Formats: sequence, structure tokens, C-alpha cells
Amino acid sequence: MKKLTTCLLALVLLGTTALHAQEVIEKTFKAYKTIRIKTVSGDVELVKAKTNAIKVKVAYRVDPDGAFEPEFHESSQYLRLSENWSGRSYDSEVLWTVELPADVKVKFSSASGDLRVTDLDLNLDASTASGDLELMGVEGELELNTASGEIILSDAKGEFELSTASGDIDLDDIQGIIECSAASGDIDIKNAQGEIECSVASGDVDATQLKLTAPASFSAASGDVDVKLNGALNDDISLSTASGSATLDFNGKPMKGFFEMQCRVRRGRIIAPFAFDNEERFERYDQEYIKKTAKIKSDTPRIEISTASGRASVLK
Repeated sequence: MKKLTTCLLALVLLGTTALHAQEVIEKTFKAYKTIRIKTVSGDVELVKAKTNAIKVKVAYRVDPDGAFEPEFHESSQYLRLSENWSGRSYDSEVLWTVELPADVKVKFSSASGDLRVTDLDLNLDASTASGDLELMGVEGELELNTASGEIILSDAKGEFELSTASGDIDLDDIQGIIECSAASGDIDIKNAQGEIECSVASGDVDATQLKLTAPASFSAASGDVDVKLNGALNDDISLSTASGSATLDFNGKPMKGFFEMQCRVRRGRIIAPFAFDNEERFERYDQEYIKKTAKIKSDTPRIEISTASGRASVLK
């Protein structure tokens, strides 16, 4: 019992020490239409305001060998939030919680901090080096970019331009104009509706339950491209990859249009649930390719599926 009491006392003291080490600053500003946020390692959460004002809360715990100062700057046009660090910041934690009214334009940048946005109508331009960008329940124009971080977007409507270098992009339940690219990361899309353009270099593209309302394209260099529809295909679509496989799954939806499928001779395969009307061979970059075409019920939409050394497939 004595040992147990000693352990409990130690835990209480540790909790008290940690609590005392944390500092909190809260400020309220008028409803600026533009806000600029620049952090070094601090995380930022943007949430919907309950009043027509901008409320900022900064909670931080700093390494004993470091110093941190949150900075707030008001101009006639915008509010700027930033971090001033000196000394070590390795064992430090900073969280900015910002309550925003609707229709605010946000410019965000960070070295290693994460950004989380929930239930907001806004225009957002955000970039990070190694931090993640996670947005849920948003509407507006979004331009998101990370070097090695991940982009997660769900329950969103608007125009989206998303790019990563070595990070992944995960999209779920989104509507609008969607343009996304990754260098060595993967792109995963579920339940999307609208105009979509996706490209990766060495990663995969996996897009399921799509309702396309405009011409769409999905491409990869050395990865696979898999697209599964959840509605009739009425607009042109292109799937392409170099060393991976490209598959278009109609998922039981009506199949019609002009199909053009190609692969490298003796290195790739063409698979389709219908007979082709024409077949020809051609050279590209000193390599021999085969191209097969078929008209199914209509000349439109135009469906192009190509690969070099993988499979080009159509599924019913």
C-alpha cells in the first residue's frame, strides 16, 4: 500500500509539473476576410466560429533549452499569426486553435506542423514541408501542397488542387473540380463526383465509386491505375501507365463508347469483355506497340486505356 501511495503521488506530481509547463494565450480579433498563418513546428486547427469574430487560442509547452513566442499582427487588410523560436524546439508542443467565420481566405505555411480544418467555408492556400493537411466538411477553393506530408480530404465540395512530393493523397466523399498529383506517393479516391484529373510518378492511383461529369484522366509512370465507376460514363476518359496496369471497371453500369486500348508487344496485355473491330501495330521510342479499337453502341465517349509492360483492362 505504501508503494502504491508513493507511485500515485509521483504521477500526480508529474501531471502537475506538465500542466504548469503548459501556457495558454487567447485573443479575439475582428472578422478579417484574410488571415495568414506561418508556423515552424506548431500544429494548427481551423474550426467554425460561433460569433462573427476570429478567436485564437495558443497552447504551448516548450523545451527548457528553447524559447517560443506567438506573434499576432493586425493590418488594415489581414491578420497574421506566426511563431518566433529561439534555442531548441525538439521537445516542444504548440497548438493553435483558430475559430473563423465563413468565407475567409486563409494562407497557411509550415515546416513540420500539421493543419486540420473542420466544417468551414473558405478559400485555402496551404503548404507544408513534412506536416500533414487534413480537412473534413469543408467547402470552397483549396490549393494544398506538401513535400513529404499526407493530404486527407473528406466530405468536401469545391475546386481542389492538391499535390505532394513523397506523400499520399486520400480523398473520400468529395464533389467538384479535382486535380491531384504526387511524385512518389499514392492517390486513393472514394465516392467522388465531378471533374477529375490525377497523375502520379512512382505511386498508384486507386479511384472507386466515381460519378464523372466531365472528361477525366488518370495516369501513372511506374504504378497501377484502377478506376471503378458508380454511374454511367458520358464523358471521355483516359487511363495510362508505363510499367503498371490500367483497369477501368464499369461496375455493372452501361458500357458504350469508342474504346482504344494499347500496350507494348510481348510485354503487355489487352483484356476486354468484347471483340475488337480493328488492330494495328506501331513504333514508339524504338519499341513495338499494339493498338486495338472497338465501337460499342456509340462513337462517344472516347475511352483510352494504355500501358507499356502491364495490363490494359476493361471490366463489366
